[in-house]
Amino acid sequence: MNRLAFPIALRFEQQAERYARKLRRNGEAIEGTKCWYSHASLIDQGATRAFIGINPGLAYPGEVTDQKRKGYFKAPYTQAGYNAWLDQKWGPPNGPTHQAAGQRTFQIMFGRTWMEALRATACFNVSPFPTKSISDLPEDAWNWSVIWFRQVLEQVNPKLLLCNGNSETQSPWSVVSSAYRLRLVRTIDIGARASVKDGFLQTGPLKECRVIGLPLLSRFKRERLFDGLKELGPYV
Repeated sequence: MNRLAFPIALRFEQQAERYARKLRRNGEAIEGTKCWYSHASLIDQGATRAFIGINPGLAYPGEVTDQKRKGYFKAPYTQAGYNAWLDQKWGPPNGPTHQAAGQRTFQIMFGRTWMEALRATACFNVSPFPTKSISDLPEDAWNWSVIWFRQVLEQVNPKLLLCNGNSETQSPWSVVSSAYRLRLVRTIDIGARASVKDGFLQTGPLKECRVIGLPLLSRFKRERLFDGLKELGPYV
């Protein structure tokens, strides 16, 4: 398999790469893009579930180049069943803890079949541009990303959407809830001024998609998070 076997995923990635080059020409410190954390077939063919974050983290300058050298950018096109949450080694500070929290989330939601469920889940971010912090992303790049993200999401057309981050601004939850009318069904308080949110989209091509908003997994590690997830089941 190669990139040409998945033309839709490749087209979205090329759009992001072109915009990253434009940003660099304008003097913005953008190293490149990282679009897919799961196999490209889940973009081309769609998936029952999607797991989304805000944007790729950047632990140190040159990380994008290092990940390309390790083959992480080719893997979504060449490695059957690839999923970065399982197959990539994440370094600190967003390393084992964040990765383990993502795995634990799927373990709670899907039990013994959690690995199969994760590999069958389309995983990507609202923005494909890696930065140390979302506040480092230029405003025009953020606005472009939101449009790009909606196109990718509607291509995948999931029935269950998991948001890794549910704050009211610049989070996957905030983007989805502002782009599509969302009916909030339940909020579970899990302490530390955090919650798990559960709702359904009511308009647009993703109508009836269930949306679960999680606190940002890289920062929230309380066991109460996983207790909250148990309360919300069953899942698709």
